[in-house]
Amino acid sequence: MQQRQIFVLFFIALFTSFVFSSTGEVIILDYHTFIGNGQSSMDFTKEELIQQLDQFEKQGFRFVSLDDAVQGKITGKKNLVFIIDDGNHSVPAIVNEVLLPRGIVPTLFLSAALTERSKFCFKPEVVKSLREKGCIIGAHGYTHQYVSKKAFESEPARSREEIEKPGPIIARWTGSMPTYFAYPFGKTSPEAKALLAKAGYSYAFVADDQVRSVRFDDPNLDHYEVPRTIMYRWSVKKVMAELAKLDGALAQR
Repeated sequence: MQQRQIFVLFFIALFTSFVFSSTGEVIILDYHTFIGNGQSSMDFTKEELIQQLDQFEKQGFRFVSLDDAVQGKITGKKNLVFIIDDGNHSVPAIVNEVLLPRGIVPTLFLSAALTERSKFCFKPEVVKSLREKGCIIGAHGYTHQYVSKKAFESEPARSREEIEKPGPIIARWTGSMPTYFAYPFGKTSPEAKALLAKAGYSYAFVADDQVRSVRFDDPNLDHYEVPRTIMYRWSVKKVMAELAKLDGALAQR
């Protein structure tokens, strides 16, 4: 009997090890604008973005969609997800002229009120067009305000709006409720997480300048605090170095 139990435990450990080693991982890169005027640390020219994409490819990384990553349709560890926050007016040209021709399916996180009203953003009819071309549309708050614990303590009603209002508005543009939410300024709180779960979002994303791999089937992954790497002008070399380090570690296995 004891030998049988040992055999069963060995088989379970072997199976778990196989599943873990074959699971796909992603690094989620978070971009913002492509105006090219040099006024923002998160802004890149079209040419600079193309150079970065070429470098990612040279290092052996490939872009996968956020949907495919979430649904477990990827393998290996050299996968990247392309995210764009804020819905700046410079984004559609980059999507149509650079990303989609390369087979890169971006996720676009939009602040609903700004998309409707601000000259900074492309308009709802463009959102619909990009969705029809395959882009994934997520929510990025209502007016792009903090939903941190401090924000909920000082302005609870306004903070609730950031979570509750954008989904139905985006659904009017695209025909379906968004299931992904990116926190404005990359910061979350217990209050925000609870409201997002109640609103039916499946994942929510924080952001900073650190490079972290994500495994969406990891039982320990917090669905409402998934890390993303903000691409700053000053951090491009750092990101490339981290990816090269990962590439080297994998090559030695």
